[in-house]
Amino acid sequence: MLLWQLLAEENAVQDAIELHHVIDFDGNVGQQLQILNEEAHRASPVQIVPEEEPEVLSDTPKFSCNVCLDEHPLEDVAVVEGCGHEFCRDCMKDFIESKLSDGQYPVMCPICQASRDNTGAPRGYVGRYLIDQLGFTQEQYNKWIELELNQHSMTLECRRCGSSSLVSREDFISAEIFHCPSSECDHVWCKRCGKTIEAAEDDEDDDVSHSCDGSTEFARLMSHSGWKACPGCETPIEKTEGCNHITCQVSGCNTHFCYKCGETIIRSTDNTEISAAWRSHFSADCPLYGMPL
Repeated sequence: MLLWQLLAEENAVQDAIELHHVIDFDGNVGQQLQILNEEAHRASPVQIVPEEEPEVLSDTPKFSCNVCLDEHPLEDVAVVEGCGHEFCRDCMKDFIESKLSDGQYPVMCPICQASRDNTGAPRGYVGRYLIDQLGFTQEQYNKWIELELNQHSMTLECRRCGSSSLVSREDFISAEIFHCPSSECDHVWCKRCGKTIEAAEDDEDDDVSHSCDGSTEFARLMSHSGWKACPGCETPIEKTEGCNHITCQVSGCNTHFCYKCGETIIRSTDNTEISAAWRSHFSADCPLYGMPL
């Protein structure tokens, strides 16, 4: 019995004794006893209160979330790769959703993001496994994939047919020449100047060497067309008829050269010197000098 119950009963008995002294003993004894019982009952209401059962401690492993600071069952933990910081699933999901809505990627661990630690400790980033684990909507998942692809790849769009594809960011940065992703187009262009690069039709290795100033392409055109450059002034010359003795027509050049081998015969305006020089070249150095191409 509880202490307060004992005290209540003791007080009730005392009240009954005091009441007994004030009762007139000449009265009815039965009536007096009834009064005593009623007063004692009113003074000492006996109540039985069940004892509280001791609190049973749970054996379920728990962890403390680094955001809400509440304790959660270990099965509710979301661990960020790299740093190992632990969060409850709800806090981690809310954090990632806010980053997705802002279009931010990569998503750094909220503790690492707020930390000013410059000791070189590893920084944690949210990985694909957390996205799969936390149960995002299909729209949110697609948004994550899009941000992830944009981080590691670039969109390559053909300037001719308009088709596009994703390529590795590293390959995009290191490349100098782009090929259209469509096999039906085969367009090739320079990343720097954007000009189309015409592949050499007769080259088995599909030569697509390029110079933004056009010098490489022009040299290839001259080679394929059989043109020669004047060895004196580099002016392109195309011979359509006549012998292989070519006189450059550029003012002040005065170069005479062999169209067959491309070598200089003489630079002069003296006909006697010119005649002697081309005869020497034909007889000694260039047996094909007088023959047509």
